Amino acid sequence: MSRKTIRLLVILSTLSIIGVIVTQIYWVRKALDMGERQFNQQVHVSLQEVAEQLAQLNAVMLHNNPVEQLSSNYFLVNTNSMVDPGILEHYLKTSCVRHNIITDL
Repeated sequence: MSRKTIRLLVILSTLSIIGVIVTQIYWVRKALDMGERQFNQQVHVSLQEVAEQLAQLNAVMLHNNPVEQLSSNYFLVNTNSMVDPGILEHYLKTSCVRHNIITDL
């Protein structure tokens, strides 16, 4: 083989490896984004259930959507009533277990 052929093979091999690495990085990022969206959706549904349970317990009406996501890991739930911390913790734990959300509660 001539030097020109070897040099061309090395260049093409390097470009192929770079292409595979870029493709893998792209798909890993997409998978991580999708996982985060699914987790946020599960947390939203779980908190919605807790808000509904608390509203029934206190006989209050809820807003259309009492759960608001303020940042990637910060949710706000407006129940328009006073809540006993023990009852709230019980409802949160139960709902998280039901939706397979692993937390430090």
